[in-house]
Amino acid sequence: MCSELGLSYLSQHRFHENSIRLCNYHANTTNQSISSFHTAILQLQSPELNLPDSNRDQPIFLWNIDNPAFQSALLEIMDVDELPFDWKYPAQIIGEIENIAAQGINLFKELMPETFSIFQESISYILMGNRYGYGGGSISSRISLIWLAPSKEWSIEIWAENILHELVHNILFIEELVNTIFLYSVKKMAEPNAVVISAIRQTERGFDKSFHSAFVSFSIAKFYLLLGHTEKVKSILPALIVCLNELVTHNWVLTINGKNMLDELINNTLDMAKEVNLQSSINFVLSSS
Repeated sequence: MCSELGLSYLSQHRFHENSIRLCNYHANTTNQSISSFHTAILQLQSPELNLPDSNRDQPIFLWNIDNPAFQSALLEIMDVDELPFDWKYPAQIIGEIENIAAQGINLFKELMPETFSIFQESISYILMGNRYGYGGGSISSRISLIWLAPSKEWSIEIWAENILHELVHNILFIEELVNTIFLYSVKKMAEPNAVVISAIRQTERGFDKSFHSAFVSFSIAKFYLLLGHTEKVKSILPALIVCLNELVTHNWVLTINGKNMLDELINNTLDMAKEVNLQSSINFVLSSS
């Protein structure tokens, strides 16, 4: 069963399967019966935040909070030792940014309703913190928390794109947590024999990071395809195809589940390339098996 993205591993059905397994694991280890993914994952990974499990229809934006536990989480996701001196947003521009953000979220909802439902169900809080040169991030040890560092210049489409970007990372983190994608540690996958050119940064990165980049890149291309921005899609796909080729040649890193995920992504990428009439001279390897 696939979502608008065309990938079964990024579908609502797959998320629900993984959510049930995670909640069952939480119940077995804590003797607490919990059906909420938000509550289960926050208690497992971020209990020190002591954030209430809110009744809301989408994640909550958290701005300029002085809570030490929150700041610790933000430092971890930002991957810094100290928060930037200007990490807090001036009060006078928060409302302006939130207005554009709301429009971006609405665009995401209208364009990809099923994928948006995963966003609602899987992301609890969006931690807002400015950091020059960065747009945000997510990490596997803080699933359901995403960090965004928006500027006033972000358009409605860029807002939707960045939320989709971080959502895909979180879906993959959940998949790895529940079903396992990689056979080796992050450290092992960063060694020279395992690095792969990222579809996003187009530089060599650890296998896991480039694997993530391929799914994110494809999802963003699909987003712009649904918007009818064919030339944007054509600008994204070449780097994605290069990345996929390298992922295939390094597929010893993957579990059977990971290889199946990669095969599905390859097939969908080739279909998209045909749909936009992209002529590629790359000799593409069709299977990761």
